[in-house]
Amino acid sequence: MLSFTNISKDHSKIFIIFLFFYLFLLNILQLSEQHWSSMLDQDIKMMYNSLLISSGIEQEYRDHPAYTTFFLLGGIFKFLSIFFDNFTIQEIFKSENIDQNLQTLFIIGRILNSIYVFLVAFILFNILKELNIKKNTPILIIFLLLIFQDTYELLFLIRSEVLSILMILLFFYFLIKFIKEKKIKYTLFSGFFFCLAMLAKIQVIFLFFTFLLCFPFLINYLKTSKNKLIYGKNYYLLSFSFLSLFLLSYIFFQVMLGIYFLEELNDPRFYLTNNIDLFLLFIFVIFYSFLINFLSKKKIVNSSEVIIAISSILVGFALCVLFILILDLINLIPFNKLNFMRLTNPLEYMTGFTRKFQTNSNIFITLIHYVFGFGGWLHIPFNIKNEIPLIFYLDPRVFFRTLQVIFFIFLIYFSTKNLKDKKIDYLSISLLVGIFFQHLMFNIRETHGYNMYLFPLYAIVAAIIFDKLKKKFLVIFYLCISIVFISENLVLSNIHKNTFAREPRVYEICKYEKIDTVRWKNSENYVEKYNKSSFFKLVKDPKIWFFKWTKKFAPSTIEDGKIKVVKSQDVFFKKYCNQIKNEKGLRSHSYKLKP
Repeated sequence: MLSFTNISKDHSKIFIIFLFFYLFLLNILQLSEQHWSSMLDQDIKMMYNSLLISSGIEQEYRDHPAYTTFFLLGGIFKFLSIFFDNFTIQEIFKSENIDQNLQTLFIIGRILNSIYVFLVAFILFNILKELNIKKNTPILIIFLLLIFQDTYELLFLIRSEVLSILMILLFFYFLIKFIKEKKIKYTLFSGFFFCLAMLAKIQVIFLFFTFLLCFPFLINYLKTSKNKLIYGKNYYLLSFSFLSLFLLSYIFFQVMLGIYFLEELNDPRFYLTNNIDLFLLFIFVIFYSFLINFLSKKKIVNSSEVIIAISSILVGFALCVLFILILDLINLIPFNKLNFMRLTNPLEYMTGFTRKFQTNSNIFITLIHYVFGFGGWLHIPFNIKNEIPLIFYLDPRVFFRTLQVIFFIFLIYFSTKNLKDKKIDYLSISLLVGIFFQHLMFNIRETHGYNMYLFPLYAIVAAIIFDKLKKKFLVIFYLCISIVFISENLVLSNIHKNTFAREPRVYEICKYEKIDTVRWKNSENYVEKYNKSSFFKLVKDPKIWFFKWTKKFAPSTIEDGKIKVVKSQDVFFKKYCNQIKNEKGLRSHSYKLKP
């Protein structure tokens, strides 16, 4: 299993220890100068909804749906609430030092996030070891994470991207363990972690399908005389029957969803003719069936092994859902049932952040929009108003991501011509398909942190090829990809500087209460200047933003598409701002306070 015992006795252990302390201490350094209100999107969303979970209340924010994030962070809050005060929302309301309480929650969330980043590196390291990558190649590959732009985009925020990647890497790790040892327990673990990955952030679905596509080629890559499938025909028939039943149940659910469940909501997105998730899954199942059948005839893979593995993954997925429902049933960790809609319709819910959905659109119109990037919704020149320079009229992240894709295309081409190893060719090309597809998807919605989903694929492709290259070619290719990663960081250096200069937004929160908070007032044109040199946009009006996203803190209603404050219940921030006035929230920290 995952442990330091799996790490070779060379320099690996030292490197892993260095990696942990580097990420942890760098996070602490930035954290020491940041107030909980500095980056409200999405820090306070994660803190607030985790606080709800620890208080026995269902999450309010469900966009991604971030349940796994709230489950873990809220679980920590719930555990700490046994020994300490102010780790439930009820106690926060009564607190005499709300600012310090929120800062404590923020610090815990940020520390946990830095641990997630480290674990991504650690598990990826173990994956490379399980792929039989020799010598010091895994160290070289994981070191690339330290010069990858998105590592630092996500290290200093409380978000769900890193956690979803962590969970899907655990899925992949146990999938490799199944291939090597042929034990069903590993695919059950895989399914369990796939479920948690999806409940963290549904965008991880693209990584899942990439790993599923490369699965038969991975079996072929790791194939030895010692790891043949030993399960009999009856087990195969049972697996095939379960897989068929699972797919039919999903189809039935999607059809009934449109006919009955959402009829009263007048939401045509889920009608049979508009259901993009059902349509694309149907296409993928047909394609994958033909692929597996073809590879089986070519003796590249045993189709029975694939069927058994996928079936048991789905069993693990179902067990994860059952586990979550039991926790909800016993009132330990509440679960909002609407999260199931994100699990079953991930693509549909992702489109809400990429385009204006026409309710009368059908599947084919939707797909055309995907292919052509929705015209003006294709965010390639999205920083025209920013001070971040364009490169060949492209946003630097799009430019460098394209450069990365070109690099891996050339690397794989070089591998096919020089290594002449079909196993490596098949596996690397299947992973490249996933890289290219995600590259296109991210063009539809270019946003912070999403390039991190590409790094595991980069790492695996680079590792399996670098491991077989002669030393001189290894040095050349490693220097090339390092230069690409470092160049992106240099071009975006202003973003890194901004990260360490985030000011509190307390003044903007409390100015409506007509309380003198001038000590917390931001520097001149702070928001405008920050947004010009950062991909992370600051919210325009923090107080109104709170009313939209933290209903228990700030009750409000929506009328005519506008937020209306329920003034009779607006007591939380009145209390908070009065505490700020009396300086009770300022005693244990000083975040760029004005004289």
